Amino acid sequence: EIPVSRIERAGGRLVVQYRGQIMPLVPVADALGGHLDLAAREQVSVVVHTDTVGSVGFVVDGIHDIVTESLELERISADPGLLGSAVVQGRVVDIVDAASLVAAARPGWTPGPARTEEVVA
Repeated sequence: EIPVSRIERAGGRLVVQYRGQIMPLVPVADALGGHLDLAAREQVSVVVHTDTVGSVGFVVDGIHDIVTESLELERISADPGLLGSAVVQGRVVDIVDAASLVAAARPGWTPGPARTEEVVA
C-alpha cells in the first residue's frame, strides 16, 4: 500500500519515489478502459514489475491473495491490456498483459528477464 500523498507527476505521468529511483505508475483500471479516482483514496495497492531497466508500479484495486498456479488461459475478450481469463483458486480472473503495460509506461522498453513483487511501503 502506498499513500496517495506520495504520488507525484513527472513527464505527464504518475510516479512515486521507490528505492532511490523514480518509478512510473500505471493505473490498471485506466489501462483497461476504467478510471482510477485518486482523490477518493488515501492509499493505493501497487504491484511492482522489476527488470534490468527499472521498475514500474501497477496500481490495482486491491490484492486479494498471492498464489503460484498453472493457468489454462482462455481468450474471452479482445481488450488490449488483457491476455485472457483463467480460473484461479475456483474464481475467474482476468490476466493482465504486463508487458504491454510496462511498454506504455516506458517508451522504447523491450521485454527481458523480470520479476513481479508486492510492494509494502
